[in-house]
Amino acid sequence: MYRYKESGIPNLWLRGGVTETACTSCRKRHIKIEKEAQLLQVIALRLLMDARPLTGAEMRFLRGACHLSQAKLAGALRRRRETVSERESKANPGIVFAEEVLVRRVFLRHFNEHLGSQGNNFLTQTQRETLANFTKFFFDFSQNFAREVLKRHKLIASLDESHELWQLDEAA
Repeated sequence: MYRYKESGIPNLWLRGGVTETACTSCRKRHIKIEKEAQLLQVIALRLLMDARPLTGAEMRFLRGACHLSQAKLAGALRRRRETVSERESKANPGIVFAEEVLVRRVFLRHFNEHLGSQGNNFLTQTQRETLANFTKFFFDFSQNFAREVLKRHKLIASLDESHELWQLDEAA
């Protein structure tokens, strides 16, 4: 078992696929991870599909897997770059469910775009299909969720029949 601290995710362990060597002259330790590019994409896929809220370290990892700068992610979320930085530094970024949905939607879009570029996709065919199915599911879910949120926040005022009194509808 190897604790993969280099990933930036503190609780990530690898079983197999890791070779450790030490330089005989300087005694410096060297770690080689087999198919590391694929491993990183598999981790990103798992994090994107996990139903629990993302930690700050996981958000930072996904941002890297999507090849997004803090500034570009902040722009997509309509937040300040400092806000993204603050959230990534916390174990619990403390974002509400609606924003978690938006963050994952942005990550999914950019992850798919990155994998679509020549030479960037190291996932197996099965993993690609899993990603494609999850992306479709999640985009449908997020659109329906946004629609419901907008409905709940829609205020409708009506003027009574005598045209003397405005009232908010009961649904509001």
